[in-house]
Amino acid sequence: MSRYTPSPLRVDQVQDTDRGGWLRDLALSYQEAGDALFVRGHFTRAFEKYQASLNLFDRLATNESDNSRAQVDLANVRARITDAHAVAAKAQVVQLSVVTKTG
Repeated sequence: MSRYTPSPLRVDQVQDTDRGGWLRDLALSYQEAGDALFVRGHFTRAFEKYQASLNLFDRLATNESDNSRAQVDLANVRARITDAHAVAAKAQVVQLSVVTKTG
């Protein structure tokens, strides 16, 4: 007897049947995962999660242009990405400065 192995969920293949409730939850989860990775200094992985969150929030905001929460969520994730880029850039400058002084 073969064992059932579910295929991974691909968000781009799923219809928005509940007007985005579960997609918003997923987008928020990606955003929180990005936050957790970011504070630990895993910038590249954090930006991958932020990008996944941005893609979902953008999809929700496009599909529900009259939904103010979707528009605010999209603006918030864009602001978070901008802030994270600034912090990551400062961290890289500091790291380069330390390498230059010790090297």
